[in-house]
Amino acid sequence: MSLNIGMLKHASGGIIRDEDSFSESFVPERLPHREKELELLESAMVSKSGRIAGNAYIMGKPGLGKTALSLRFAINISKKISIKYLHVNCRKYRTSSLVLHKIMKGLSSGLPERGLSLQEALMAFEELIKDKNILIILDEIGYLRDGGDLLYSLFRISEGSGARPPAIILISREWTPDYLLDRSISSFITIRIALEPYTKEEIMDILRYRAEIGLFSGSYDDDILSMIAEIAARGGDARLALSMLYQSAMFAEANKSDRITPEHVRMAISMDQPLTDRRALMSLELHEKVLLLAISNLLEKSSDAWIPMGKVEEEYRMLCEMYGIPPFKHTALWRRIKSLDKAGFITTRRSGKGVKGQTTLISLEGAPSSSISSELKKDLSILLKVKED
Repeated sequence: MSLNIGMLKHASGGIIRDEDSFSESFVPERLPHREKELELLESAMVSKSGRIAGNAYIMGKPGLGKTALSLRFAINISKKISIKYLHVNCRKYRTSSLVLHKIMKGLSSGLPERGLSLQEALMAFEELIKDKNILIILDEIGYLRDGGDLLYSLFRISEGSGARPPAIILISREWTPDYLLDRSISSFITIRIALEPYTKEEIMDILRYRAEIGLFSGSYDDDILSMIAEIAARGGDARLALSMLYQSAMFAEANKSDRITPEHVRMAISMDQPLTDRRALMSLELHEKVLLLAISNLLEKSSDAWIPMGKVEEEYRMLCEMYGIPPFKHTALWRRIKSLDKAGFITTRRSGKGVKGQTTLISLEGAPSSSISSELKKDLSILLKVKED
């Protein structure tokens, strides 16, 4: 079920309005469901006299908005008071010397490329920051191998020199580096923020906001966003959700469609989370394959993301008649629906508003319906031919 990666090269179309709004470096004006944390940072790190001071530690899994939160705070504050903020990703600059040199280059372009020891660099840094409001954001701090010495020096830089210490925001994933547990360093951290995974509803809000910025009106709807949010909410990961929305939009443009369809979303999901592989598909029993083919056929022909169980049964019986297979009854079919759901081939939910009566709705997981249909049709034709022989 391979997809042509080349399809994802962005071509001008009627879906994507602002490609930059989907880049990882983009910092949106609003951060839905991170407003409280923004207020906490401002109240803890900005004094009434207009100085920025104190240090923050922000922790959480990938995709929870740690970097965006820090940069949005810095941008917002820079509009109110005179500050210089610098962002350094420690995954790229993994030693104290490299980090400090990167910071200093951001403050002054006239520094030598090499040749300063850490202590010499710290002395030069003291001169650069005198009487200045400086905010340093150290991202992915867990990758900084010798971070203890650097942080200790930065936190205590005012002792004996009179330099105003920079405010620092430290960002890490789920784990806390050992040197941040040392009291000589941890005592300087004035606020700690642990970001919780986003819920499905929160991811929906984020997707709606970003779609309003980055996509043309009418090129998507809430059902499309809900499909994406359903997958991304399993890890509470907004970054994954935004990536899948962007890829869905690119598939729609590559197909010259005027809107994103459920099939485009399934293509995007299969790139970010390849849930269905050929070996697992081929290991299904005969009636599971026919049932899955029925679901794939219906979704391939439909613009809806979900298909009612009744329609699936009708398509299944029609396929059984076509292949000359005695069909199973409802109870046996229902057991196989639950088996396919548990194996990750499909997802199910009860119908809600807009559907008459209560029924089970079914959708595919992790692969385009056209790809699954193609594989199953080839396999069933070979399997049933062998049985006849």
